[in-house]
Amino acid sequence: MKINEIVFLLEDRLDFLRNKYEDEITTSIFERLLNNDPTKKKIYLQWLIKNYINNTNKDRFLEDLYKTKEDLVVFTKLKQQNKIQQKDINQIKYENLYDIIKPHMKDLTSGKEIKKQELEKIKSQIKVVYDGAEGKILIPFTEKASCFLGRQTRWCTASTESKNYFNYYNKKGKLYVILPKDGRKFQFHFQELQLMDEQDKEVNFELFDKKYPWVFNNIKFTEEEQLKVVKKDVYAIQYIKNPSEEVQLTAVSQNGHAIEFIKNPSEKVQLTAAKQDGYIIGYIKNPSEKVQIVAVSQNGYVIKRIKNPSEEVQLAAVNQDGYAIKHIKNPSEKVQMAAVQQNNYSIIDIKNPSEEVQLAAVNQNGYAIKRIKNPSERVQLAAVQQNSYSIIDIKNPSERVQLAVVSQNGKTIQYINNPSEKVQLTAVNQNRYAIYNIKPKSAITDKVRQLAEKLIRND
Repeated sequence: MKINEIVFLLEDRLDFLRNKYEDEITTSIFERLLNNDPTKKKIYLQWLIKNYINNTNKDRFLEDLYKTKEDLVVFTKLKQQNKIQQKDINQIKYENLYDIIKPHMKDLTSGKEIKKQELEKIKSQIKVVYDGAEGKILIPFTEKASCFLGRQTRWCTASTESKNYFNYYNKKGKLYVILPKDGRKFQFHFQELQLMDEQDKEVNFELFDKKYPWVFNNIKFTEEEQLKVVKKDVYAIQYIKNPSEEVQLTAVSQNGHAIEFIKNPSEKVQLTAAKQDGYIIGYIKNPSEKVQIVAVSQNGYVIKRIKNPSEEVQLAAVNQDGYAIKHIKNPSEKVQMAAVQQNNYSIIDIKNPSEEVQLAAVNQNGYAIKRIKNPSERVQLAAVQQNSYSIIDIKNPSERVQLAVVSQNGKTIQYINNPSEKVQLTAVNQNRYAIYNIKPKSAITDKVRQLAEKLIRND
């Protein structure tokens, strides 16, 4: 078959696929999938289209197309060499392709394929940062060196069949290739805060650092680099061992929670972080009283994260939020008073408050009596004097309390069951129409009724 006939047949096939899937994919997506089929005859195009359509995360599918293209190149070689049993791509799901080729990738990407002279040249383009008993840390200076170090990985900086992103990353900062003795491979880029494994999946830094503590003990960044990256993302500080105080301050002044990743921060750094967010006190070992006060002054509730706070710290906490007393064991009367003065309802969180504390609460707001168990008559009187309607929340008020209420507001008699004649007379004298609020009606005496009629008649 002549070449022009092959081209004609291919164009017919592409037109057929365009028409078949025109309602399911856009022209731009079709072209993108087409460009990521590594074969001349585009034998994988329909498989790519179907997998794209059926994929629940289409954006991720498109983002990883360069990996799929690389995988298809390897799959084609393995198929031609009869090294795999499953040769029909249509019987393979997109997410399973890499698992099929992975066991054979080492054979296809062996260093033996590179001539000795060329290998020496590539090695000259690699800087050894660390070479010890635990493994190696290397920096590639060229795309070819990056591809060499990234063999058997899915890194975009090691791509040979699709667009290689080595230059994109290298312009921003050095790429570190980490080769532990256990055979794993990792790639780290400080400026982009990317720590990736062989499959180009993000690695949890905390777990990585526990397993390979030697790595970031041997990767050093200039202070200029540290400041630039930390300003961009404060959490970059976790990758820096022993950052300067300036770098620490830059991080915590943007986000106090960055202190979680700083070992032994100075008091100045602690204070800056605490001013940002009081909750960071939980990340500081043995914070000074000064730091504690700054933290609770920003958020009283964080006192629950402080062991054995002093009275000064307790006062700072309740002055910021009276309800913070809920998290203080055995607060002094001074602290209790400060809490109810900041928020009278906080008395609900005080066990056995003294009468003076109760009075401080109801003198601010009579309704606070609702949150006091068994208030004394003195407290009840103070409550109704502050707000007559607080009688609603007093069980079985004494006659003295009843008289105090109705002498202020006669209509409040409606909240008193079976008021005495004395209470009724006091209420009606205060407001002649209070007679209509007396319950039950049968409790109204002739003397009270006569007084109300007289007062109403004299209106």
